[in-house]
Amino acid sequence: MTSFVTGATGFVGAQVARALLATGRRVRCLVRATSDTALLAPLPVERIAGDVTDAVSVRQGISGCDEVFHCAADYRLYARDPAEIYRTNVEGTRVVLGAAETVGVRRIVYTGSVATLAARADGTPVDERAVAKLDDVIGDYKRSKLLAEREVEAAWARGAARPAMRASVVSSSFSVTLTLARM
Repeated sequence: MTSFVTGATGFVGAQVARALLATGRRVRCLVRATSDTALLAPLPVERIAGDVTDAVSVRQGISGCDEVFHCAADYRLYARDPAEIYRTNVEGTRVVLGAAETVGVRRIVYTGSVATLAARADGTPVDERAVAKLDDVIGDYKRSKLLAEREVEAAWARGAARPAMRASVVSSSFSVTLTLARM
């Protein structure tokens, strides 16, 4: 089985790639030319040069794969040009889902964010049914992830494979410095 991973140079994506390799899968990763590949360096993965917003490179990467793990995201809480965040998180998700559907992969796993959930007025714990409304979400990252989830829901409505997860606090034994904002 061959798995395609976006965001594999990042913290979550690299751990997904490691886990897939541990199960015996072949792993193919989409890697931007500007990405730091230190987390991928020790891994026996196939690297495809490209970007989640580039339909040609995404389709090339997904072609021949059995499943897609879409982990790529622009997680900055601030950007001078907020359109960059939406381009990666919303348009990138649309491109990845479209390519996966076109190629006919059997399984698409989307990595969402708990940033898309709404607190309940009574203070009870939330679950995946507590999705926030766009007007209630503050910040471009959160808004973009909520809009990206709507792209995933639209793909589900068209019959795409359904797995998704919303990451919360992510930790590992691997040392990584997270950048929350680039000024």
